[in-house]
Amino acid sequence: MTHSLESKWNAHQGYVMRSLAEAKVAEFMTKIGVCWVYEHMPYDFRGYLPDFYLPNLDAFVEVKGAAATDDEIAKCERLHEETGRPVILSEGSPSGAGWQPRLLLAGYWRAIPMRKIRHAVDSCARPMKAERFRSAFDLSRIGEKIPRLIGMDCDVLRVSLHHEMDPKSRAIYEHNGPVTNDRLQDMRNIDRSDAELFCIDFLESRQEVEA
Repeated sequence: MTHSLESKWNAHQGYVMRSLAEAKVAEFMTKIGVCWVYEHMPYDFRGYLPDFYLPNLDAFVEVKGAAATDDEIAKCERLHEETGRPVILSEGSPSGAGWQPRLLLAGYWRAIPMRKIRHAVDSCARPMKAERFRSAFDLSRIGEKIPRLIGMDCDVLRVSLHHEMDPKSRAIYEHNGPVTNDRLQDMRNIDRSDAELFCIDFLESRQEVEA
């Protein structure tokens, strides 16, 4: 869960998000065609609830509005160790200069190779798709529309929670609604985007190298 100086609740694609940084990352992932769900934990892990789960990549994304603390990094490492799934740590905003998310895979942190991704898209994708994908990495074009700020009041729905939460966290989670198995399966069955196909190949190749 994200806590930062930008921790005003925001709305994006029907979700209530805890900060502008989370909404910006969600917008970025939408632009590059990555399928995501907000605050969903498909594994038996009670350390904390990561910000995003990517069902087609079987990976997590944790968003921090500023540089992550040692404790926050340790939480990501514990999540990776106990679930065995990749974890992407985003510090800052995709609309800010110098944004460079990190990937935790096979026990090691590494920078996500933006240039390699651009090169792969240019080589493999059709020109129109390549241009659309590449534009998502153009920092000057990200975040042109700031997600609208919403009020602090959310109706608390009667749902079953997987984690113990404080009242504000519970209000957000229940407003968004838990992700059901049927919904998650539908998301897995959709056509995967060029971005997801490349990321899947990248993750699998790194896992083979580390194995």
